[in-house]
Amino acid sequence: ALKRVCRYLAEKVVSDGERITKVVEVKVEGARDDATAERVARSIGNSLLVKTSWYGSDPNWGRLVNAAGYAKAGLEFDKIDLFYDDFAALRQGEPQSRNREKWRQTVERDHFSIRMNLNQGEGACQVLSSDLTEGYVDFNKSEATGP
Repeated sequence: ALKRVCRYLAEKVVSDGERITKVVEVKVEGARDDATAERVARSIGNSLLVKTSWYGSDPNWGRLVNAAGYAKAGLEFDKIDLFYDDFAALRQGEPQSRNREKWRQTVERDHFSIRMNLNQGEGACQVLSSDLTEGYVDFNKSEATGP
């Protein structure tokens, strides 16, 4: 029960971001260890290019893999499996283009998940992220209240 409450609160915090439109669960599994999985998940979830692609409902798996690479975790592209919810985008590094429409439909929703299996070990981590909108930038661009 405590785990459910914590998850609810975490989702509430992320979804209450100023003028965001999407909450995305980023799951990384199959990393060498949990710390590596966390670095990769945070690299994806914090990437401005990834966040803007989510806002544009663009299932750009290349941005996800590129962001994962920023974690410097020794990824091997030909081992990566990537899913938008349950729809494969990559299997062992091979694009699954026949699912393109399902990826697009997934990223159009206001809640969805990205799951990346690195196929290198047992490490796992999941983080919550959001998209990056013009409204968010406009709202947060200045805290100045006067001259």
